[in-house]
Amino acid sequence: MRSGRREFLAGVGAVASLGSLLPLPNAAAQVRPAPRMRLEEFVTSPGRVEALKRGVAAMKARRPSDPKSWFFQAAVHGVSDLAIVEAERADPAVRAVVSDGRFWNKCPHHGEPSADFLLWHRAYLFYFERILREASGDPSLSVPYWNYNDPAQRAFPGLFADADRADPRDPDSPARNPLFDERREASLVAGVTELSERAVSLTAVMNERDFFGVDEFDQEAVQTTLDEVTRRTGQGGSEFAAEPSTNMRPSQFPQALVGVLFRPFPWQATNVQALVAATESVFLMGLFLANRRGMLGALRSAIRVPYVVLCCTYTVLFVYGFSSFSNAGILVRQRVQVLPFVLVLVCLPVAAVGARPQARQRDDEVPSMPAVRQPEPIL
Repeated sequence: MRSGRREFLAGVGAVASLGSLLPLPNAAAQVRPAPRMRLEEFVTSPGRVEALKRGVAAMKARRPSDPKSWFFQAAVHGVSDLAIVEAERADPAVRAVVSDGRFWNKCPHHGEPSADFLLWHRAYLFYFERILREASGDPSLSVPYWNYNDPAQRAFPGLFADADRADPRDPDSPARNPLFDERREASLVAGVTELSERAVSLTAVMNERDFFGVDEFDQEAVQTTLDEVTRRTGQGGSEFAAEPSTNMRPSQFPQALVGVLFRPFPWQATNVQALVAATESVFLMGLFLANRRGMLGALRSAIRVPYVVLCCTYTVLFVYGFSSFSNAGILVRQRVQVLPFVLVLVCLPVAAVGARPQARQRDDEVPSMPAVRQPEPIL
């Protein structure tokens, strides 16, 4: 007995619904992080403050070469040569991290287009917060937000200013507050000065003209950008050899389509996370094969149906741009942007995409009656 597409998609929905009923691995996975909270509200909760201190203390206790340590995460953002020398004295493994050159001093503060700034810091904060949350043992912890755009909040926060020394009478005794740092500006920490209007102004950022870092939008600029994307994404443990999009011939587009939409393949999975992503890719490929006639019909009818034009155009441009990415992990995360358009094409009925639109009849138009043949008189 052959099952139709409707029954097939109904089965897919049943499997997806069943997945939502499966128990999570542990209770901690069910705890959602708290929403982003202003610092002045955060400090009113002793439990949150203690979790923050506990997480920072645990990260600071780790070796500088440990990717989950406080030093390593700070160095990803930016670190001086002097700080690296001091860290290497305590942990010789720091030299290998420096020689690698892939992880530290990556913040786009100087020379990079301003479009990179917010995106980079959003991703940086996302992963830093996950590490901090794990170190604190509190899955609901979120990093508080210091809103210094508010003139009333420009003094240095007391939560980070109080050293809580073992001997309050001895300024050289060890500080017990892990949020305190001796290297901060003393006058700011002491409350003598505060952040100025110029220090927190967004005028320079909003007036920046070099947003994407491209002076002219031509083939050479596009090729340079895509080559740089290939270089930057070719690291991290799930990298693979990618051909820059500018070198793609029309005959190579099907190969690029498969790579962007279905990678990683099962034989490329090296861990559980990659295996889950490969399973998703196999499932998506099965949908493609099950509805290959509908996909071909969609291409034939693209000129007549506007939303099919949109889906096809966006998919082609996405594949062209992201075929330069040489990291399977990044592809898995980024292709969620194109999957809704791809699934629309997959789910189009064959009859609908192949049918020609019929002329609409006006409401005031009376349908004509078929001519009736008059009987001939009998002589």
